[in-house]
Formats: sequence, C-alpha cells, structure tokens
Amino acid sequence: MKIRALCVMKNESDIIEQTLSDALRWCDEIFLLDNGSDDDGWQRVQSMSKLEPRIIPVGCDLTPFHDGIRARLYNANAAKAAGGDWWCRLDADEFYVDDPREILVKTPDEYFSVWSASISYYFTDIDAERYFASPDLFNDDVPITEKCRYYLNHWSEPRFFRHDPTIGWQHTDGGFPRAVWSRPAAPMRIPIRHFAYRSPTQIQKRLDTRRTSPGMPSEFSHEMVKEWAMSVTQVRNVGYFAGTPDETVPDSWKSRIVPAAALDYDAHDGVLVINEDLMPPIPQPWSPFKVWAMRIRSELKRASIVPSGRWRS
Repeated sequence: MKIRALCVMKNESDIIEQTLSDALRWCDEIFLLDNGSDDDGWQRVQSMSKLEPRIIPVGCDLTPFHDGIRARLYNANAAKAAGGDWWCRLDADEFYVDDPREILVKTPDEYFSVWSASISYYFTDIDAERYFASPDLFNDDVPITEKCRYYLNHWSEPRFFRHDPTIGWQHTDGGFPRAVWSRPAAPMRIPIRHFAYRSPTQIQKRLDTRRTSPGMPSEFSHEMVKEWAMSVTQVRNVGYFAGTPDETVPDSWKSRIVPAAALDYDAHDGVLVINEDLMPPIPQPWSPFKVWAMRIRSELKRASIVPSGRWRS
C-alpha cells in the first residue's frame, strides 16, 4: 500500500517545510502545485525535493484558484498508482496527529474514503499579548506547535480516497472526485491539526492574498465574515460557525483575534478534545440524501453560509 498526497500551495513559506517534513512520516510521494506564490515558499519546496525524492514539485499554475485545481495533480500522476493505494488531499497548513497509515491499512475494502477530524487552531487574545511583548516568538523558524496552542474541533471532510483507475476527476468536480460523494465512507475519522491562522504576518498575508485574488468572492468567501471572534465563540452554543457574510475580506490581521477562553488548549500531552457533536456526520451509502447534502454543505462552507458544525436536518 502506497499513500500519495496532492498539495496545492500559495504563499506558505512560513510553514511548508514543516508540513512536508511531517507528512514524510507516512507519505510515499507528495505532489505539489504552486498557485502563484510571491514569497519564497516554492523555492523552499524545490530545495527540499533535491534532498528528498518523495517530494515532487509538479509546476506552477497561475490561473485563479478553484478547488478543482487539485484534479490537475491527480490526473498527471494517477497512472503511477495501483490497487490498494490511497490518495490524500494534503493542505499546506495541516499536520496529522497520528500516522494515518495505521488507520488506512485497517480500513475494510468496502469503504472508499476516510474523513478527517479537523482541529482548527486560532490566533487568540493571549497570542496577541505574547506577540506585542515579543514578536520573535512568531517568527517563521519557530515550530508551529509552539506558536499555536488554542483550538476547536468543529469540522470534518474527506481527506483520503482509494485509488480506482475507473474513476475520473474533472476540475468542475471541485476539491474531490465525484466518487468520494457517492461511495461508502469509513466510520472513523483521522485527526488533523489545521493551522490556518499562525501569526500576525501570516494572517495579514493570507487576508491580503484572498482579498485581491481573481478567485474572489467565489473561492474565498469563507474569509468574508463579520464579527469573526463572536462567530467562533458561539460555535459551541449554536453547533456551527454562524458567520455573518461581509462584502469583502477584512483589512487587518487583528480581525482574526479570538478569545482564548472560548477554545481548548493544546498542552502537548497527547490529549485533544474531539467534538463529535460539532462535526457533520460521515454520510453512509444507505442515505443518498445525506451524501448529496454533505457535498453541498462542504461547498457552502466556502461561502460562509454553513461553514462548519453539526448536521442540521
């Protein structure tokens, strides 16, 4: 069994080396596509690939970002896979808590995909105090786990799917092949640490990139949210991220500061809070309506209409 990861990146220089080093614990190959970075992240990837052949820079695609861009990576490399192999959608800011190989090797053949339990880390008021007191604590060379300690698990979506030469993946299918939504998914989830908001410099770059992207607003409307802190704080009460849509992406990184008291704390003791009630249920093949609805829900996440949370019938 081989695991091949598909990663699309843009302006991830502060974290991409850490992400790839962590993924090499369990990946046999990592295919990367750059979507027009203007930092030195792509150069870092190329340097790593010279020392580690499992890291494979495929090239640059300057078209406006859309979720289906990952199909290009898959179609260019699908012929290398064989029966029993798995494909992973590896985001450039995600780290796997455990070795996913241990779960995948035990996944019964009747299941086509495996979903994540996304542990989302936020930049908090406590982090802001630390930053203003000592900005160096959030430099790029500081390990990501030392910069980000406050999180909330409130989302889940597919992350792995089996290789099947009979399925196709068109760019119009979105972030996953259509088969992911129509075939059975395993009942267990693989925990992932997701570091989307890591430091004031990175958050500002993230907001600026999305605000000026040709892909706005369709692909980045999930950043167009008013009262961000309140939306995150209320997740536990209402069961989902009830963000009020805004007309544009905010101008300042300070808009992304969240009260630490509303989140869980990662003490690096191996204990993480997984909120099954805040994650959408994994759709099962005997419920075609849920399969359809979960696909729609995942797409609406990007529009901040139903970004995350428990299932609502």
